[in-house]
Amino acid sequence: MLSQEVIVKSPNLVFTHIDRIDARSGRKSVLLEKEGLLLFAPDLSPDGRWVVFQARELSTYNQGLNKEQLFIAPMSADGPVDPARWVAITDLKYFDANPMWSRDGKNLYFISDRDGSSCLWALRLDQGTKKPVGAPFAVKHFHGNPRRFTSYPQFCVGRDRIIISLDQVQSDLWMMQLPK
Repeated sequence: MLSQEVIVKSPNLVFTHIDRIDARSGRKSVLLEKEGLLLFAPDLSPDGRWVVFQARELSTYNQGLNKEQLFIAPMSADGPVDPARWVAITDLKYFDANPMWSRDGKNLYFISDRDGSSCLWALRLDQGTKKPVGAPFAVKHFHGNPRRFTSYPQFCVGRDRIIISLDQVQSDLWMMQLPK
């Protein structure tokens, strides 16, 4: 199992890491951490050998820039994985979030604003190295929706389908005649 921890020591000193949890003993140990990066949304690969996660530089967070990057790292039983071994799946040009593996481990699904709207995207992966094969491609666009999302769409990948939750903000205006 995986978990994420955020430790705030002061407004400018924030540490995040992703922990590995032994299901039998409940013992936690750090799997991923890097100074200056906020780490989020870990997802374990179907074969249990890799973890995908999103990262944001603390400096961009403090500046209000909405850019996040996706990485894949090998699982490790002996201490944190050296960030030099992390595979960058996307770059920091867009808000790429909520990465999830396909059930066969050959693709990654994620939410991205790379086309100006929060849409569902995917990326094919090399099965040995987990490096991207080709460019990300759109799976489902959500441009036609006139309502604003409360947050980026949340989704879950099943064996033969994807379930997507589109939380939205809606307002209604009513007009009536006042009684005399």
